[in-house]
Amino acid sequence: MRVFLFIVLLSALTACNLNQPPPTAPVLTQLIDYWVPVQGQLSAGETQGWRFAGSAGDAIRLRALSNAASLTLSLVEPGGSMLQTGSEITVTLPSTGAYTVLVTSSETGQYELGLSYTDRPNPADVTNTPIPVTVAVPTPTPPYYAELGEFIGLASSGSQINGTLDQVDTRHIYTIEGRANLYLTASLRRASGSVDPVLSLFAPGGLELAADDNSGGNRTAILRGIRLPENGTYSLRISGDGFTGDYQLSVELSSTEPVVTPVVTIIPTATPITEILTPTIGPAQNQTLIDHIPVLGVVTRPGDLTRYIIDAFAGDRLTIGVSLPVDSTLRPQIEVYDPDGVLVSVADVVSSSAGGDLLVTALPISMTGPVQVLLRGEGDTIGGYVISFGRGTSRQEVRRGAAADNQPYNAIIEKRGIRDSWSLFLNAGDVISAAASPADLTFDPLLTLTGPDGVTLITDDSGGGGKAAQIASIAVPVSGLYHLKVVDSSGLNAGAYTLIWRFISRNPTPTPPPPSVMIASFDDSVEEGGYRYYPFQSVAGARIRLRVIAQPGTNLDSVAALLDSNGQVISEDDDSGGNLNPYLEVVLPADGTYTVRINGYLSSGDYVLTIERLY
Repeated sequence: MRVFLFIVLLSALTACNLNQPPPTAPVLTQLIDYWVPVQGQLSAGETQGWRFAGSAGDAIRLRALSNAASLTLSLVEPGGSMLQTGSEITVTLPSTGAYTVLVTSSETGQYELGLSYTDRPNPADVTNTPIPVTVAVPTPTPPYYAELGEFIGLASSGSQINGTLDQVDTRHIYTIEGRANLYLTASLRRASGSVDPVLSLFAPGGLELAADDNSGGNRTAILRGIRLPENGTYSLRISGDGFTGDYQLSVELSSTEPVVTPVVTIIPTATPITEILTPTIGPAQNQTLIDHIPVLGVVTRPGDLTRYIIDAFAGDRLTIGVSLPVDSTLRPQIEVYDPDGVLVSVADVVSSSAGGDLLVTALPISMTGPVQVLLRGEGDTIGGYVISFGRGTSRQEVRRGAAADNQPYNAIIEKRGIRDSWSLFLNAGDVISAAASPADLTFDPLLTLTGPDGVTLITDDSGGGGKAAQIASIAVPVSGLYHLKVVDSSGLNAGAYTLIWRFISRNPTPTPPPPSVMIASFDDSVEEGGYRYYPFQSVAGARIRLRVIAQPGTNLDSVAALLDSNGQVISEDDDSGGNLNPYLEVVLPADGTYTVRINGYLSSGDYVLTIERLY
């Protein structure tokens, strides 16, 4: 397992041996990982620090090589005590936490430092041999199911099964006997915990027939009326999309296709409500945070370290925050490292003065690359937390709901680093104005209008005079759900304000969209050069609509292709959905399994895929 690194600010740590006093000047500290050598350069008498995470009982070795200099290594425990010093260090770590190795040179020169275990091999030198899996089951199961996940049991028509995914990478398999031309409907919903259910159906030969993530709403996966192609044992695979918790699976088989009523999506116009944006159900993808999308986390053991990544760009100003549930005993501390691995900020709840939250506000980033955020519990504290970041002066949103035109709304932003978001449905060509006026002497509102794709259309700080923000006039380019967002321009204050928006002119209401039935919906991400595949079932003559929407804060330029049952591309699109988003409408040529393929064109990022049948 890769050990994530944790580095603390080092201002007065240790010298070359156990008896020398610590240096008076700050020591630059950087990251070092196991099995990954690092390079540095020192002047005569200079000291550099490298930090790594270790567990009690780990047997480690530190070695340094130099082309011209004589080097001394000093290993400092998490509590600050000197553990060992010498030209090479081999030691068993006495405790769990963040260790510091100091490299001191007697002469000017370059060096290479390596960190390794002495009681285990380098993973790069080991070829993993799959462990044989033998599971006793009461009836025969498909030979491929062990590759799909852990066999749990049998399902039957009308059954309702409760289960628990207790590990983030666990996948459960249930089998069901089916006959050709029967219709299978299955739903998978979260019963408790943070699990985000994903459901897949596999034919007796192992072919994936259909899958779904969110088409049932409220994080419920549904496979609707899948016509079975042959007699045999089918497999239902359940995963939590990186989260744990309890689930409930329901399965039905019928001889007739279930009736599903097509609907037209109507934008609600109910009275606005206050709603905190629900944290991401599950960990961040590869521990990478997404702009203004909070992520649940928990420190379960004293001394545990967690690393998050922010894909930053030169000129970014990042606001990073951690908030705590009521019952959490965690005292969080974070450290932020720029793309060069240099510590640029340290924060805790006390120093943040942010109403009980930990907050780093508008931290300037001078170079493009991954910014690392390392989190731990001070004083070996443990507990749950929510972490998030944003570009600008906020890091998390409060969803205020729909705002009617020509009606003032009074609201309060209660904590620094929070942004309010109000929704309004507009038609292409509508021209509106909007204003946010402060009701607090310290609060300076910044007002932004974003489009249906999350892209910022216009921003104003003081266009209304004084501290009032005003968007005098803007014509919207497409029909859809827009958002007016309010945040303190400096990020240093919270306070009250009044929001109002008006129509300057309105376009006629366009023709309503056709009714549709959701076949599948997925929240996912794709790496540059990678592909994602999503199977679904349909019939000849069905009119299918595919939409891929890149999530706010990503630079994803996705390409969508529709493949037939033989893997041949029958339709493909890049940007027809606007703002680099694909959009496809296709009449299917035959009954069978189709597959949507998604890749990023010289880009990567998060997206939402919807597959609908139009009527």
